[in-house]
Amino acid sequence: MRKYTIVPMPTGPFQGLDPLSRLAFGLIWDRLRLSSYNTTGNRSQWIDEETGAVYCFYPQQDLAQDMGCSERTARRCMQDLERARIISTRRADYGRAYRITTWGRIEDYMRSDD
Repeated sequence: MRKYTIVPMPTGPFQGLDPLSRLAFGLIWDRLRLSSYNTTGNRSQWIDEETGAVYCFYPQQDLAQDMGCSERTARRCMQDLERARIISTRRADYGRAYRITTWGRIEDYMRSDD
């Protein structure tokens, strides 16, 4: 069971985002960190071949359930995060969840707060 989720303050790249979008990012960030910890050796199943970035899968219905909101609201939050160039999504295959990665500047921003 999760004890806490990192929710970024509305500063820097998160300025202008509503609290729900920042909560969505906190949950996504947690999944991305788990994906990066699961790397073994030189290659990981969680590294995108095209971009070289660590990615995670987070189905929108799971994100909505974890946020305590509707799927529509979770989808809007992800769109807000994409529009702000905080995350990038790409459909893995037809009917599958999106691969979610972050932009490099966001990783640097989040690591500076660790």
